[in-house]
Amino acid sequence: MFGPTTAREFGSLAFKRLREALVKRKVSRGVVNDWCGLVKRITRWAVENELPPADRWEVLRAVRGLTRGRTEAPEPEPVGPVLVVHVDRTAPFLNPVVWAMARVQLFTGMRPGEICRIRPCEIDRNGSGWLFTPQHHKTKWKGRNRTIPIGKQAQEIPAAFSPDSPEAFYFNARQMVNESRSRRSSARRIQRYPSQIKRNDAKRKVNPQRHPAERYSTRSYSYAIARAVEKCNAALITAGVPVEDHLPHWSPNQFRHTFATRVRKEYGLEAAQVMLDHARADVTQIYAERNLTIAVKVATEIG
Repeated sequence: MFGPTTAREFGSLAFKRLREALVKRKVSRGVVNDWCGLVKRITRWAVENELPPADRWEVLRAVRGLTRGRTEAPEPEPVGPVLVVHVDRTAPFLNPVVWAMARVQLFTGMRPGEICRIRPCEIDRNGSGWLFTPQHHKTKWKGRNRTIPIGKQAQEIPAAFSPDSPEAFYFNARQMVNESRSRRSSARRIQRYPSQIKRNDAKRKVNPQRHPAERYSTRSYSYAIARAVEKCNAALITAGVPVEDHLPHWSPNQFRHTFATRVRKEYGLEAAQVMLDHARADVTQIYAERNLTIAVKVATEIG
């Protein structure tokens, strides 16, 4: 829409037209605000480097974000906790590494990026419990430290995947791919002839562009779970299970919500705030669903 427009000519009215075009494309309200915020940050960087006039950033800042109930942009459902029963039903369709990562997240409340990067050299084993201090985490740029306690049940899971080097990652995607290929090859009912092996070697790329990575990324981790849910539902369809009993789509981000809800229910909001490493309790309440059991009990007794 505004490719040939200079930053000097791009004002608040043009910014609003861009925003309305996104709304007409049925982009959700949160995504529209995120993209508009990106335009503002780009403009701020440009003004900081004296590229456009200094007032361009103030002009775009004057355009407020879309508010709930006052726009035609669709409102997405909030992310909630995943039920443990859904995770257990998906487990048979997950490879051992991804299933281990999922269980560690359920026990510790780690972020997906943290479970993907966990290494032996970042874990302190001197006390009764492990203390995982990731080198890379979400709030590191703010100067905050992040330490994740790991209990006995969670300790047993990565111990089964201990790498040779303390600098290597516990959950190695490359090793998982190689083992999967080896299992498929050994499970063949008809073994390949030497001529087939020779032909396949000749067809294989010498320098392929894509190689299995040393660790899972948040994207590949989420994709592996999504594929497992699809396979589970396909098996339910084959078994004649009604659609309403199929598994809903869930992602690794929901593990943190499940963990927070459990901790808040059993130990209180302050404990959930500490375990999630949140600076403010109001942030924790986004992750931890409220337990209505106490409220129902009070209402029953006094009402």
